[in-house]
Amino acid sequence: MERKYWIVILVLITIGMLCTSSISAKTPNKQAGKSNIGHLYLYEKDPVSWEIVDDGSWGKMRYELSGELFDFVFNAHNLTVGIEYTLIYYPDPWPGEGLICLGTGLVNDEGNLHIKEKIETGDLPKEFDDNYLAGAKIWCVLTSDVDCIEQKMTGWSPAEYLFEYDLILFDDTDEFEPELEPEEEVFESLEDEPLIPLESSVKEEKIKFENNFEHVTETLSEVLNRKLTMDFEKLPPGLVKLLSPFNMVR
Repeated sequence: MERKYWIVILVLITIGMLCTSSISAKTPNKQAGKSNIGHLYLYEKDPVSWEIVDDGSWGKMRYELSGELFDFVFNAHNLTVGIEYTLIYYPDPWPGEGLICLGTGLVNDEGNLHIKEKIETGDLPKEFDDNYLAGAKIWCVLTSDVDCIEQKMTGWSPAEYLFEYDLILFDDTDEFEPELEPEEEVFESLEDEPLIPLESSVKEEKIKFENNFEHVTETLSEVLNRKLTMDFEKLPPGLVKLLSPFNMVR
């Protein structure tokens, strides 16, 4: 009896491990070990409960977590043959203004979709996204429901879409930073700025002072000489007092 008990336990454990293995085969893994590669699963979801549809359409995206471009490969399965799909980054709220079309593909005769691209996206998610602090949503939608030029959704057919299982982050390592053009030349350091030598500056000021002093002296002498021709008694008392120390009047 005891032996049968342990056999039942072992069988249950084995079944549990198999179930766990099959589930983990379709669970998201943002990073493969310590590499720069992430994985994201997308699923068909019930538009009422938003639960994943059993045996429904699904896809997997393999992407680089950081880089100069958003580099990814996306494969989806069990889709309607001949339908064109577009993989997008969708920022909330609706209609997802500012969304980015990552790539477009046509479902083949086996119901499979393949999209592979390297695209300039900048960091994901964007600051204007309601999910900015959480991560970016990646959807696979009908091409006819999205306007890639106006960057927004124009239709809503959720039963035909694949939605993200989890949110992702992408770091653009060379995101453009505009260079500001200064209105005038700006020197990076005092060493770069041309300076007038101090000695030269002092000499120039000295020359200016001597020229001015000489001009003032000549003007004063001319005035005094004119005054000397006048009768001393007729000079104003104040001027006599001013000129007396210089022996300019008598």
